[in-house]
Amino acid sequence: MLGVAKFLQALALAVVGYALMVGLTEDNSMGKELYLLGTGVVVFYLGHLLEQRGRA
Repeated sequence: MLGVAKFLQALALAVVGYALMVGLTEDNSMGKELYLLGTGVVVFYLGHLLEQRGRA
């Protein structure tokens, strides 16, 4: 369970990094950037919840 949680957290960081790259390189991409940012936050939080559940 801990491995899945850490994978989700790493995936979320990659998604947020991609969101930053999209925001810096594409014109008129605020909506896409915010969508990717929100997705990354949700995925990271799910990983965090799994991590806490696995340690309890």
